[in-house]
Amino acid sequence: MLVSLVNNGSEVFDLSTKDIEVLGAQNPADFNVLYFVSQADADAGIAGGASPVMPSYSSAGQTMYVRIENATNASCYETTTFDLVVDDIPVAAAPMTLVVCDDTTNDGIEDITLSQFDADVLNGQTQTTFVISYHASQVDADNDASPLPAVYQVSLGTTTVYARIDNSDNETCASVVSFDIILNEQAIANTVTEYRICDDASNDGLEDFDLSTKDVEVLGAQTAANFNIEYFTSQADADLGSVGGATPLTIPYNSGDDTIFVRIETIANADCYNTTSFDIFVDELPIAGTPANVIVCDDPSNDGVEDVNLAQFDAEILNGQTNPSFVVSYHASQADADNDTAALASPFTVSTTTPNLFARIDNGDNNSCYTTTSFQFVISPTPTANAVQNMIACDDAGNDGSEIFDLSNADAQVLNGQNAASFNITYHPSQADADANTAALPASYPSSTTTPETVYVRIESNTNTQCYDTTSFTLTVSEQPTAGVALDQRGCDDVSNDGIEEFDFSNVDVDILNGQSAADFTVTYHTSQANADSGANALTFPYTNVSQSQTIYARIENNVNTDCYDTSTFGIEVFARPVIANQGPITICAGIDEVLDAGAGYSSYLWSTGEMTQTITVNQGGDYDVTVFNADGCDSTATITVIESDVAVIERIDIGQFEVNTNQLTAIVTGSGDYEYSLDDFVYQDSPRFNNLYPGYYTIYVKDKNGCGTVSMDAVIIGGPPYFTPNQDGYHDTWQVIAIETVPDANIYIFDRYGKLIKQIDAQGIGWDGTYNGNPMPSSDYWYLVELSDGRSFKGHFALKR
Repeated sequence: MLVSLVNNGSEVFDLSTKDIEVLGAQNPADFNVLYFVSQADADAGIAGGASPVMPSYSSAGQTMYVRIENATNASCYETTTFDLVVDDIPVAAAPMTLVVCDDTTNDGIEDITLSQFDADVLNGQTQTTFVISYHASQVDADNDASPLPAVYQVSLGTTTVYARIDNSDNETCASVVSFDIILNEQAIANTVTEYRICDDASNDGLEDFDLSTKDVEVLGAQTAANFNIEYFTSQADADLGSVGGATPLTIPYNSGDDTIFVRIETIANADCYNTTSFDIFVDELPIAGTPANVIVCDDPSNDGVEDVNLAQFDAEILNGQTNPSFVVSYHASQADADNDTAALASPFTVSTTTPNLFARIDNGDNNSCYTTTSFQFVISPTPTANAVQNMIACDDAGNDGSEIFDLSNADAQVLNGQNAASFNITYHPSQADADANTAALPASYPSSTTTPETVYVRIESNTNTQCYDTTSFTLTVSEQPTAGVALDQRGCDDVSNDGIEEFDFSNVDVDILNGQSAADFTVTYHTSQANADSGANALTFPYTNVSQSQTIYARIENNVNTDCYDTSTFGIEVFARPVIANQGPITICAGIDEVLDAGAGYSSYLWSTGEMTQTITVNQGGDYDVTVFNADGCDSTATITVIESDVAVIERIDIGQFEVNTNQLTAIVTGSGDYEYSLDDFVYQDSPRFNNLYPGYYTIYVKDKNGCGTVSMDAVIIGGPPYFTPNQDGYHDTWQVIAIETVPDANIYIFDRYGKLIKQIDAQGIGWDGTYNGNPMPSSDYWYLVELSDGRSFKGHFALKR
């Protein structure tokens, strides 16, 4: 594609510059390259009558057709195409110089958004393919190299920036222009303190202000030579400045309280300015009043030295002036007062040798506005109202809440060594009366029914009543308790019968209080009247008596005033308990009566059966409790244990049988007795089991050890004898299972040692005679098997001996 660089819509193209692209690597000497305006012409070529265009060809943009043909044979050709494009060339316009002020940091650099110049650079060109970039040098702009960032940082002074516009479709279509950005120092209006001037004696509220004295505050660390400072009475004028037509204030400036607006601007660029404001004040001049000499009462030591609260004189120094900014201070010298130094602390210690004190009154808003005055102290002796102990009295029996108090009894405490002849002491119902010396109370004073009641004491000098002191104490009328009478406390001894027991008298409190409030009164108990009167050695609970019969002393006292108390007594006594021992166990046979005897010598009896006699008759086992009482009402309880026995019931006999000599019989019995067991009703054993028994017939006897009777039951042990001797001597000639006749339906089989059945014998017969088919069997071991009809079976072996 070929382009034009003239914005008339048409351009002359040198088509021959495209030959090298058409040829590629082919030898130019071997080919002809021709350009046509249509595909048909390109295909026809010169040989076909078409006319190629000249290499220098003028066009407004079109498609060109290229024909490359063999120089010796034009029919050997090929065609291609390319476009001619005429692109617009941009024209960059130079923006006006940008003059900016530094920001408030005055760091000498500023960020500039370069896109703000785009419209000026384009100057109305609207082609969307025009692209603007900014560069730091002409070379960079020409080469479209190192474009500046969108936000570009400039320094104090002049910075030249180069703007480039190019056509994005053809970057060779470009235009470059330059413009300047000037960064000036920003003026900073620093904070200015208020400007105060003390008014003159006229206090007319007007004074002359030298505003230029504030320049140094406005400038701060800035160089004065670089800035211009002006003062105005409005923000609007300060924003205009003299450069904008506003008139700055003349110096000195005569004014009352006002707000002043300051403009500071850079001399190089008045647009680089800043403003602030401050207040000017004409402060009122205070006029010190002069107090009269001050009479001070000495402290109780009457040492001629006294601490004085100086603030009490402020009102006289102010002399009616009400400005809240006026401050009063006190000094030891005129110089200190003038310089407002070494102000005296309050309270301040003065003495008879203290010279004049100097008071200074100044305007707290402006310390230079002040006046001073002076005055003296005169110290007079003063009494001390020493502390008085509170007076407490017990009420009379009527408990009406009022008693007569002799207030003069407190005089000595109030004086505490001071000369009574030098002072007068009075008593008053309130602090105000004591301070005013009014409504003095009589020395013999009936207290009010409000308790406690506060009485205020005033002691004053006989020569100067202004020198006085007060104190106070209370009058308390305490309620007088009355001790109630408690019943004697009697109790039965424990099982030790040692005459000593533990007592808890807290249950007696209600009797001693006798309706009086337990919250107001305390009850204690003592072993002597002296201890009860003094409240000493109160008993703790539980209390162990020291003798069988004893007197206890109860004390009831007022919780507020323990001097208000009363006492009463009651007795305590420990009675002996009757002695009775447990009995038993006593064994009886069921249904047989037995007499239980608790023993004689007791006042009454109570059995657990409900009977109340010395003896009772029982015929059942169990524990029988009997409680016996003596004449003092004390009781003891014993238990008589009765064991009930009875003849046994044999439920069954368990038989372990079919053994030679290790068979067992076990009697299973029920009953309440203690039983023993025998096979001959002569020799008995505790166990119901008999071991190592031979087969045969047995009787088991069960006897109650307590003599309540004997029962028996027969038992049979079935088993094979260990051998037999069939030699016809009349002894052991046959072998038969012992007692097998008791099981007549049993089947009995005899085998030789090899398991051959030799004989089946009848349970009801005499047994086996030792023959097989009529022939004697040899001496040997033989085996037997017994099968019972219930499915059980047992087997064993025996010996045949000849």
